[in-house]
Amino acid sequence: MGSEMCIRDRGNLSGLSRKDFQKEINNKETDLFILKNKKGMEVAVTNYGCAILSIMVPDKNGKYANVILGHDSIDHVINSPEPFLSTTIGRYGNRIAKGKFTLFGEEHELTQAARQRVADFRRHVWVRRILPAIAWRDEKQHLLIMTTQKMVSSFYDGHRKVKMSSKELRNYIIFIDEFDYQSEVLQEYLAQAQWVQEPPECLGQLLDGGRRLLQRMQYVETEPAPMIRERLEKFINDLDSALTDKHVDLTHARSLVIPLQQYLDNKPFGEHYLFRSDQLVTSERLIMRKAEHGYEIIRPDSPLQDSDQTIDISDFLRLMEKFIRQFSLMLTDLTASEDEAYEYIKKLTRLLFDPVNDYRPSYYGSTLPNMSRFLLPRTDLPELRELRKSNILPNTHASIFGLTNWLLKQNASDTDIDPLRIQIKRAFLPTTAEGLLLSLASRNLVFALSATSYIERACNHFDVRWINSALRYIAEARNPAVTQSFLGTTFEKRPVEWFKEPIPYVQTADDFQLQYLAIEEINNSKENIRNTQLNAEIQDFNSIKNSPHCVDLLASLAPDFFQNGDDPSSDFESEYRKNILLKLLNVLDLAGKRPQHRGHLAFVNSIAYLRKWLTTTIATQSREYLSWLKMEQPLSDDPLLKNFADVFIPVSIHNEPALICLLTAECQKKKGFSDAYQAAFASRRIVIVLTQTASATNGVNLDFNLPESGKNMDLTCLYLLESRHYYFSAFQANAENNDDMAHAGFQLRNLEKLLRAGEISRQQHQRFLLPLMMNRKYEISRLNGEYKRTSDYIKNTAANVQQQVGRIERAWCEVPNAEIHLDSELAKDLSRFASLPIYTSNRRQLSALNRQLLNILRERDEKMQDNFLNLIMTPTQPGKLVLDYIDKRLVPAIRLLREQSTPRNDVTQLWRQLGKAILQHDLAWKPGHNDFGIDLELYKWACFKKPESAFNCGAIWYSPQTWQFFEEAAEGRRKYNPQMLYQYIQRHSDITDWFNRKGYRTSLMPYANDLEEHYAFHPLIVQRLLMGRLGEEAIRALLHERYKIITTTQVSDHRIFELYDFSVKNSDYRIDAKFWGQDTLDKADEEYQQWLASGTDPNQTPLGLSSKLAKIRAIEGDNVKLVIANFVAPHSDCQLLGFSSQLIPTQDLYHADILILGGCITPDTVSSVTLGFENLTTMIYQNIHERA
Repeated sequence: MGSEMCIRDRGNLSGLSRKDFQKEINNKETDLFILKNKKGMEVAVTNYGCAILSIMVPDKNGKYANVILGHDSIDHVINSPEPFLSTTIGRYGNRIAKGKFTLFGEEHELTQAARQRVADFRRHVWVRRILPAIAWRDEKQHLLIMTTQKMVSSFYDGHRKVKMSSKELRNYIIFIDEFDYQSEVLQEYLAQAQWVQEPPECLGQLLDGGRRLLQRMQYVETEPAPMIRERLEKFINDLDSALTDKHVDLTHARSLVIPLQQYLDNKPFGEHYLFRSDQLVTSERLIMRKAEHGYEIIRPDSPLQDSDQTIDISDFLRLMEKFIRQFSLMLTDLTASEDEAYEYIKKLTRLLFDPVNDYRPSYYGSTLPNMSRFLLPRTDLPELRELRKSNILPNTHASIFGLTNWLLKQNASDTDIDPLRIQIKRAFLPTTAEGLLLSLASRNLVFALSATSYIERACNHFDVRWINSALRYIAEARNPAVTQSFLGTTFEKRPVEWFKEPIPYVQTADDFQLQYLAIEEINNSKENIRNTQLNAEIQDFNSIKNSPHCVDLLASLAPDFFQNGDDPSSDFESEYRKNILLKLLNVLDLAGKRPQHRGHLAFVNSIAYLRKWLTTTIATQSREYLSWLKMEQPLSDDPLLKNFADVFIPVSIHNEPALICLLTAECQKKKGFSDAYQAAFASRRIVIVLTQTASATNGVNLDFNLPESGKNMDLTCLYLLESRHYYFSAFQANAENNDDMAHAGFQLRNLEKLLRAGEISRQQHQRFLLPLMMNRKYEISRLNGEYKRTSDYIKNTAANVQQQVGRIERAWCEVPNAEIHLDSELAKDLSRFASLPIYTSNRRQLSALNRQLLNILRERDEKMQDNFLNLIMTPTQPGKLVLDYIDKRLVPAIRLLREQSTPRNDVTQLWRQLGKAILQHDLAWKPGHNDFGIDLELYKWACFKKPESAFNCGAIWYSPQTWQFFEEAAEGRRKYNPQMLYQYIQRHSDITDWFNRKGYRTSLMPYANDLEEHYAFHPLIVQRLLMGRLGEEAIRALLHERYKIITTTQVSDHRIFELYDFSVKNSDYRIDAKFWGQDTLDKADEEYQQWLASGTDPNQTPLGLSSKLAKIRAIEGDNVKLVIANFVAPHSDCQLLGFSSQLIPTQDLYHADILILGGCITPDTVSSVTLGFENLTTMIYQNIHERA
């Protein structure tokens, strides 16, 4: 260092103490030494291995800092998990016998030994659990490489043990590779939290054990007992109070049971489900009644005694869910700070649940501690709580809180002893992959990397649209300078803690543009270097199946050859496995005929039966039927390939020497595989890599070096045989997995995501809830079939193929020619994808080969069939189908229904389903079979396609004369803005709560899925259906939530269907709800004045009110009163007006026959109900009381 001096420590810049390094080890004394030079640089070392402890150097301002990572005492040096950190020599210094080093590329023995020691170290179980791969580290920064599973469970970040949801994991830069496919990984992990299957029993035990434990803990003052006691006491008291309020006594009984009379009558209970995310969906409404033998589950119309106390089963299970979550969150909080707290969780649950003086742990005592690994409370971001309540940002509640699906069925396992008990099964996700990722991105800068993440899809991807919107809202909420969010809500009384949180980075339009340009530039650069000409062929992979040898080839195999272990296979499964074997043999045939390609690659869903056919003696005779394929002896002369004899199978194909590589994830993890893979190409044989479809998303590099020149080269011939078959599957128990509810929870989330993406209707969603919970194989197979008809399946297929094509597009060198052979069905799916806007608007983001492949298929397809988008309406859709379906089919059918003597349920059912789909914004809704010829999805007839520039929240104008839609204003055009209707919905929490419970949308912005981005309700639908249904449900919500007035949409007789919207239960009031603007109100008033001026003809009253009332009274009695109630008043002092049955004004409102209310809520920014609405509710109360 120049004029160095070495002194024993007499004070130093690093602050290390000499006494901390003085110790006798193996009869030798250790000490601290300080080395300094004239420029002030200082190095601290110890004579134990000459470990460097610190290097203090000045910066440009003269400030000293330590630039290495060292130890602060000799004990830390000795006991460190990295004892050789910063050591310069070992015990033997440079005197090791036969020591060698690397010279001219040959590796010396010491390096090999050191590499082996590192490999052994990394293989230790505790190392893999605690430490991800630490690639590089210094004082200020370090790089951790880990799997998604490790990140979400727990890992050591150099300071503490953290996990994906920990608030301590913040201010990091995080890269997520193959980003879109990590959604499924996270979802599978979350689905494992399935332990509480009998919540009444769990909470009953918790109450009993908790009370006893609290009595004993009240005298303990040492920490953490007081803190645990305080938290536990509050939890027990809250639970006890809530159960008491609901008249539930878990000391009396903890079992749900079949009604005794139903059991005695030998009537089955059946299966019932209750699905909850941000709304409740049930197979049918059930209530719970206390009985001697438990809590009976009955229908609401069952006869009740005066003394019976009932509770809605959904309310009961919701209460159970609430407190199970609260208890789990309490456990999680205890584990958030220190590892030692986990021991307290085990102690606490053991003391709460385990039998006294019994060393056998109870079920809950052993499983609940593990829930702290899954229950992730910090996904409940406080900034989003208001959005969860209002749901202005669609899907917020569901993305944060996950889902629960309860299954109630008769106890099948113990019917001989306990047949009355109802079994409760629970599929549960404590949060979602989106919630986890949002939580992470709210504290860190996250880079999501994937070639296919641009393809928005429900399965196998995150809801990126929601994540970006929620992240933007959080950024605004944490910024004190921002007072109004991009959603139009205002921030009031924000906690100071919010402003201390990191403000997440939100990408701007310029960021996206720069990103697109960068990707395009990289693609162009790579394309110019590779200069590849693609030949794509649609291949019939069934040539061997159709050959004369096929029958003999299969007949010579044992009958159980295609059986999976001991499980018998269905005919369908056996036939599928036979076909895949024959198709793979077809690939070998094609590859042998193309020796100009050094490397071939084929993807299928399973290679298991080809491996069995190639390597087992039971298939020897079968192999002999293929004269062009000859098996060869293993390559024992190559030591690299010798160790992978089960992976590299030497054969001769059409007299061409070849190696079949049966590639799996397991073999790639084995030591030496990469060298063996390279040796396969050095053998100068054709190499045919056969692997599973799923491996394409693992980012595995399959390029190699040409043995002649060392030049990097890709596999150049790709075979695409099939797409992924099962996105939904029946559960199959095995030694590693016997949790059917975890499997169900994972699939229920995918089903719900399809619903929210507009890919399936709510009817389809409800139809498949029970099959997924009951693991009904046939119906799950049907669900798979229906999924394959969605655009989401097409997008997933395209994403998988793009990943597969990417495996032969790795090398940055000239690759003159490449071939892709693909199955005809797969080609059709890819051609459909090439017609979707998601591709046409992102074409330049794709790699050159992917782009060439899709363009080739699209050009071929356009010659043979109509473009897929021609089935969809154009932006100039005049609404002919709207007029046809509603005005010419449904409305006349309703009028005809009222004239008939016998009811037709199909008319009323279809009309109600349509109204519900409109309110839920379920654009994918499609009615079942009906007599009205309405067989299209809602977006295909009730919507128009937006102009492209308006896709991302752009404004739209339209001409009511031509029904053309534009991006800009002009004379004669009207602005399309149905979102304006929802501003009144959002101002009342009573209304938003009602809407959220029913699954109705409280906002149309931001868009929830791709369909909504491209399609919007036609103005005719807005006028004819949306406005009326909004007004009806909003008024019902106000009556129910604010005044506890119960309403119903059911009518007593089909002859008065749709003469009014709903009735007030136990009253004479029938209400026809409106959502009129000022123009419509003025027009109605003008019509009334003209009627008065023309002589008040009772047969020609405005809106046909007199005639309508007469028809209703003819069915429901002369006391019925008709109320015309408009939702939003034109002014704040809107009055209630009374009229006789002949529409003559009257001051006696209570005895009026017809009441007209110009508005229920005021139009002000802060809405309140009008005086007229208050008067109406008072009259309803009086009428209900009088009738009672």
